[in-house]
Order: sequence, then C-alpha cells, then structure tokens
Amino acid sequence: MSLSNKRLSLNIVTKYREALYGFAILWIVFFHANAIDNVDYSFGVHILRHFRTIMNNGSVGVDIFLFLSGISLYFSFRKGPTLDQYIKSRMSRVFLPLLIIDGGYWLVRCFFIQKRPELFFTNITTLGLWETGDRMIWFVSLIVLLYFLYPYFYGFIYKYPNDMREVIIRGIVLMVLTYVIITSFSFSNNKLYENWAIAITRIPVFIFGCMMGKFVYDDKKIPGFFGLLLVVLTLIFFAVLHINLLHDTIRRYWFFAGGISGAYALALVFSGIDRLCGKRDSLIIRFFNWMGGFSLELYLSHIMLNRLYRATSFYREGNLYRYTAMAVIAIISAWLASKLVDVIKRKIDDKDREKEVA
Repeated sequence: MSLSNKRLSLNIVTKYREALYGFAILWIVFFHANAIDNVDYSFGVHILRHFRTIMNNGSVGVDIFLFLSGISLYFSFRKGPTLDQYIKSRMSRVFLPLLIIDGGYWLVRCFFIQKRPELFFTNITTLGLWETGDRMIWFVSLIVLLYFLYPYFYGFIYKYPNDMREVIIRGIVLMVLTYVIITSFSFSNNKLYENWAIAITRIPVFIFGCMMGKFVYDDKKIPGFFGLLLVVLTLIFFAVLHINLLHDTIRRYWFFAGGISGAYALALVFSGIDRLCGKRDSLIIRFFNWMGGFSLELYLSHIMLNRLYRATSFYREGNLYRYTAMAVIAIISAWLASKLVDVIKRKIDDKDREKEVA
C-alpha cells in the first residue's frame, strides 16, 4: 500500500501520551544540564556535538507538554465534570506534588534565607512568576493559569461543537488574538514581558492543543504522507535552530511548530518501535511510560535539587557525572513523591465518597 493510501490517526498522540510526557521531561532535564550547567554530552567527539545541539533545544519539551495538556483537558471535559470537580481535580494534581516536593525548600528560603516570609505564600501558590518575576517553577505557574482559563477556551472554541470548520476558525482566532495581546504587551511593559515571556509565549501551543482535542477524541484520520511531513518539519525545526536564523522573540514562537510536529513525530517513532518489537508497549516504551507517570513530580524535584546542588561545594560546572548523580536522585525522589501523592489523593477521594453517601 502506498503512503498516500495509508491514514494517520490523530489519536496516536493519546495512545503514547504517557511515553511522550516521559520523553519530554527527560529532554528538559538534559536541556538544563547543557543550558544551565554547561554539561557537554558530546564527550569531545565531534559527531556527537549534533546531539548536544538537540539537547540545547530541549525546552521544546515544554511545548510538547502544553500541546498534549490542551488535548487531554478536552478528554476530561467530555466526562462532564462540574466546574468545582474540574478545578479540584486540576489543583490537587498540581499543589499536592508542589507542597510535598518544594514546600520545605520555599519554607527555608523565604523564612530563613531571604527573611521575607510573605514570599512563601507567593511562591507556594505559584504566583511568584506573576508577582515577583521568580522563574524557578515558571512552568507550574503557567499550567495553573491555563487550567483556570481552559473552561473559557473550551466555551469559545466549541460554541458550535458539531461544526468542525467553526471549531478550527474559532481556535485560530483565539490563537491570533493571544499573539496580538502578547506582542502588544511586549511593547507596553517591557520589564514584565521579560519576566513573563518564557511562559506567556507558550499559551498559543496550548490553545492549539485545545482545538485539536475534538479531532483527537473523534480519532480523525489524515493522509499518511502528513506523517512524513511532520517528521520533515521536526528536522527543519532543529536545522533552523542549529544555524541560529531566528531572533529571540521569533525563536520562542518557533517552538510552537516544534512542540506539535515533535509530539507526532515521536509518537510515530514509538509506534515504529512497537511494530519492530512485535508487541504493544515494548521495553523502551514502558520505560518512557513509567517516567511520564510522574513527570510533574520530576520537573519539580529536578528544578529544586539542581538549585540546591549549585549552592553546595559538591557542584562542579560542566561535570557530567555529578549532574547525572543529581538527576538520578531527582528521579528517585520524584517517583517516591508520586507514590505519596497517590496515597493522599486516594484518602481524599474516599472521604469525598463517604460524604456523598452520608
């Protein structure tokens, strides 16, 4: 069968969602090693410097996260939760890991090091980015904002849910409006924009995920050659970044394309691995699924432990082995934290069910 006769299921990113989350968070960890701590994974071998280039642009992992999150929230909304149920579910997903993993860090930092206890509330509620420009956990600040905005995005995009053309038009209008507002803001308040740009320039890729939610949920098919096109677009994405063609502002928006094409290209790679292995969820997919199961916890523990690592005498800039040791500790800590979060959530759910029965 020719490529033109084959059909690509848009639902493939949901099939491999956990694996994509797992790959994306590891990519972010590698990116921080390179961008922040100057760790060189090329080992001085020239051909491996291309690998370092890929790691240098690992922040596209965030765009993959946001694109998939927009899709996933559509699936959640189709279950018909009340607004209270939706908010409670989303907030517990964020704030339980945040309190368990980062609560002690913020307590010591704000009360004893900075001597500004009021900042504890600001940071533990993820308002630090918006109020003080603290970008330590900027992604969490952004995702909390997007969770609150999603019901409004959903209401606008899916006002006429059975008219797919209307859905696409409304999704595009919302993205364009967002771009216009962000660009206008960059001219009107440059200081705040500098603090917030890393987050707010990612909102459009989340909106695109919101728009794609229905197409993915309905398992829409597209011509198979689009799969090849997505892989090529991903390669172009890295090539453009490698030769440094883009201004910093445009570069941030370029990650929009990388997040979408990268998610589908990776899903196709995972599908190919499964076919080669002759089974669903081969060993490598199971590994990424495992990592994806506690991706938020890993993000939080990695960021926090890396801050602590850089403040100790154990820190050596560019040292691959010490950074790797800290990354392994972060993974173990995150996995343990995720187990504790699961226990707490089960107890909360049990109490809620008891109240409903009573």
